Amino acid sequence: MTRRPNILMIVTDEERAVLPRPQGYSLPARERMAERGTTFERYYTASAMCSSARSVIYTGQHLPLTEIYDNDNMPYIRPLDPRLGTLGTMLREAGYHCTYQGKWHLSNAYVTPRNPGPTTNALEPYGFSEFNDWGDIDGGAWAGLKVDPVIAGQAVRWLRNRAPLVEVDQPWFMAVNFVNPHDIMSFDYGGSSQVRLPFGLAHAVVAKAAANVPVYQRRWDLDLPAGLHDDLSGAAPAVAEFARMLDIISARSPTTGTGTRA
Repeated sequence: MTRRPNILMIVTDEERAVLPRPQGYSLPARERMAERGTTFERYYTASAMCSSARSVIYTGQHLPLTEIYDNDNMPYIRPLDPRLGTLGTMLREAGYHCTYQGKWHLSNAYVTPRNPGPTTNALEPYGFSEFNDWGDIDGGAWAGLKVDPVIAGQAVRWLRNRAPLVEVDQPWFMAVNFVNPHDIMSFDYGGSSQVRLPFGLAHAVVAKAAANVPVYQRRWDLDLPAGLHDDLSGAAPAVAEFARMLDIISARSPTTGTGTRA
């Protein structure tokens, strides 16, 4: 019988499929994986929201079925329904041992006073064993900086220590889910330390300046899009409406007349 391959799936958060690259910018590890692995060059995200897009990636179903219309830590969002099935349940049924490392953001797998952990078995209903024993991570300010090394470390440890034992009897599938480059989401570019969410939501989104580490402090000479300040009065209605929505969310400046697109 032909031996089935082991599968390593690496997911990043808040990253463009095609990155503009200023001079001196390179991703050697990414390029090595692209050369040796599989690259989908025409993959389009189903949503800008983390949990929403993640629900589609892991179930193969679109948002009307996953019903994850916003992030899972919003009070009006229910956990992903395990009955939909995931890559974990499908590959488990096919004989794979499935493990999940890093950010999940699809159900209540957080460590809290009411749920002190460990959370190793929290994703069993979704087909994944050996989840983080320290719970889930949602991607607040500097979360990637703090937690991604932990995620990478435990994934490497699993590959070195657990994978050789598992693959004696069955192939394995490991999903490794990093937070970054999500840290840019909470970058304090305007001098305001905190932005309040609408009334009734669970918490405030705290923004921080760039961390005092070289990769965060380095400045890149990257040109802004040529159409950044274009007049959208003649644009498609959907484009103009989206721009208005961004201006509302980002508190368009009454003095400069600029908002998110500025």
